[in-house]
Amino acid sequence: MKSIVMMAFVACIGATALWATPNPQLEQAQSSVTVDELTFTEITLDKIPQEVSDAFAKENEGAAIYKAYLAEKEDGTVVYKISVKDAEGAVQDFFYQEDGSKM
Repeated sequence: MKSIVMMAFVACIGATALWATPNPQLEQAQSSVTVDELTFTEITLDKIPQEVSDAFAKENEGAAIYKAYLAEKEDGTVVYKISVKDAEGAVQDFFYQEDGSKM
């Protein structure tokens, strides 16, 4: 009887741990929806905060910024969009918060 109770207890703990584990794909989808809803305005490269420049340079060693944009969220926080153009002309965008954390 004790073993059945113990197995049920372990199963409940395991199920709780699985349910509580965050889903990174869901978080990524939510943040991209937020970015899609923002209206970005182009800025000069010298207007990019140092924290954002440093974070971009660390994650994209050797890449040169093509264009930069900013948008303000409803809560007043600013989001920076950093665009990079490769040799073939394809543009890739990176999104950062004011503190340099990636979105």
